[in-house]
Formats: sequence, C-alpha cells, structure tokens
Amino acid sequence: MLYQLINWFGFNFSLNIWFINLICSFFFLLGIFYAMKSCPYPWLVLVISFPYTILAFSMNYTRQSAAFGLILIALYFLFKKKIIKSIIFIFLSSQFHISTLLFIPVCLFCLVNVNKIRRYIFAAVFCFCL
Repeated sequence: MLYQLINWFGFNFSLNIWFINLICSFFFLLGIFYAMKSCPYPWLVLVISFPYTILAFSMNYTRQSAAFGLILIALYFLFKKKIIKSIIFIFLSSQFHISTLLFIPVCLFCLVNVNKIRRYIFAAVFCFCL
C-alpha cells in the first residue's frame, strides 16, 4: 500500500522512477544504519552486507529492500525490548512487502519469559518453516 502511494506520488508529480528509488533506498539505508548502531563493530555490518545485500539486493529489488530496511529497524527495537515500536515498524514494512508480517510471532515470542534454549529452539523451527 505504501509502495503504491509512493509510485502514485512519483508518477503524478513527474518525479519518475528516481524518486521511488530514492525513497526505497532511504528506508533500506536507514535500516542498515540501525543495524550498524546496534553492533559493537559497526563496520563489520557494512563489510558483511556490502557484497550482496547492498550491491545486488538493494539495487535490484527496491520494494523488498525498503521492507528489509524497516525490518532491520524493527529488530533493533526488538533487541531494545521496545515491542510496540517493533510491531509498528513490522506493519510499516508490510506496506512494502506482505511477507514481513511473519515477524510478528517473533515479537510476540519475545514477550513470553522463557529460557534461552527454548528461544533458540523456536528460532530454529521458525526459520525451518520459512
């Protein structure tokens, strides 16, 4: 829905595809910034994500890369134990790509107080189901 709104705005005001790519790249790079902010070695995030995530993914799949950037922001807030902000960013990312709604069970699971072994088991089963 948000992607269609950006498309409509860009083409009705003669801003063309450059505007759409700029907005989607902004969301993607904002997510990379938040990922770098949450790590003790921020340049490591950039070095690891550069070959495929930045070069191939963000430059070819603009809608998906915007959703990915918003998911990275949601994960940042999830690690900070701010569940509501995390769910808000997941819903924002679902406006670009509906498959990001699969991250809502992860947020809900973080609300439950369980030990680390059960969290790892849940994460493994969740990733396997994807």
